[in-house]
Amino acid sequence: NIALPSLSSAQLQTFIQKQEQLLKTMGVKLPDKGEKIVKKIAEAKEVLSYKQSSSVNVPHTFPSSPPSSSATPSHISSTYEPPPPSPSPPSSSSSSSSSSSSSS
Repeated sequence: NIALPSLSSAQLQTFIQKQEQLLKTMGVKLPDKGEKIVKKIAEAKEVLSYKQSSSVNVPHTFPSSPPSSSATPSHISSTYEPPPPSPSPPSSSSSSSSSSSSSS
């Protein structure tokens, strides 16, 4: 069990990448379908976000109540789903061509 707040930002990013890769390759084969890995990734991302938002990157400056690993925040899905592809912007077709017909 790794103490996430004690890791540097670079170590946290590496940890998150490795956990996401583990989830992709082994998640569906695990009894909990990777739920523990998803929670650990969410916790690591919260710690990383906190570290990046603070001006000083000191391991012992984490807030008094670190994220709980026993509960998943409501905005975090309990199953891993890759982000949806970004939709392509709609083509901008002007409707001015219909007003070009002249009525004399």
